[in-house]
Amino acid sequence: MKKITKFFAAKWEWAQRNPLFWANILLAAISYYIATQKGTTDFRIRFWAMFLQVLGAWIVWRDLVSTARGFGRANILGRNWRWLKDGLGFPTPVQGHANIILGNIGMAAAGTLRAHISNSATVEQRITELEAYIRRVDDAVVEATLLIHQRSASYQKKFRIVNLKQKRLSNKPKIDLVMLPQEIIQNLFSAPFGC
Repeated sequence: MKKITKFFAAKWEWAQRNPLFWANILLAAISYYIATQKGTTDFRIRFWAMFLQVLGAWIVWRDLVSTARGFGRANILGRNWRWLKDGLGFPTPVQGHANIILGNIGMAAAGTLRAHISNSATVEQRITELEAYIRRVDDAVVEATLLIHQRSASYQKKFRIVNLKQKRLSNKPKIDLVMLPQEIIQNLFSAPFGC
């Protein structure tokens, strides 16, 4: 008994995954019943056909609205209001972004500016604009990476020069004041002061 219950529970779960299939089967069965029933009038068939057409139009409208909602264009009144604002010459907003980096040696700044995508733009125009924006971001990343590598090489070169200078200075013999005769030490200190 448990196997049979488990089998039907699995089939019921499978059947629930596609409810429109079962709705179509039900509508086809009702249509067949109305068409084959004795004494069916032309009015009843036309009424059922009109009901099916209205149901189909509602399903298409609901699907289009849900797709438009995915692109942020579901509100008809809001979209018309934005269209009127765009057409009457109200300025469109401009989005910007800026980074400022302060360092010990100096200051560096970078910024980006892009125009707002119009609300009345089609999906293809939006995708084209976004692709262009992504290309600009990629170009900026490549340019920044090259600049970082150039500056890194420059700093490494300066660091090597400083290290070589320090090594040269450390290789020079050091003068130990303790080992010098007392007369030379007195001459060294008295010469600058004229004593």
